[in-house]
Amino acid sequence: MEATNHSLSDLSSNQTIFDAEKDMYDKALKASGYKHTLTHKQQQQPQNSLPKNRKRRVIWFNPPFNSAVKQILPRSF
Repeated sequence: MEATNHSLSDLSSNQTIFDAEKDMYDKALKASGYKHTLTHKQQQQPQNSLPKNRKRRVIWFNPPFNSAVKQILPRSF
């Protein structure tokens, strides 16, 4: 419920847009058995507007060790 409220508040730029879309979400919550009502929350401006550095995803290949193999496997890849 909080996630729905948070995402709907973030997608709505002001109170009137939020109120226009809120009814559909309220009906779905009530049909599911929840008694929570959605409220608009002001968006907080981020204090630090610098972009976060994204870490690269590195895939490592560790071939299995076997003393009977005489060929160097990483060179074949």
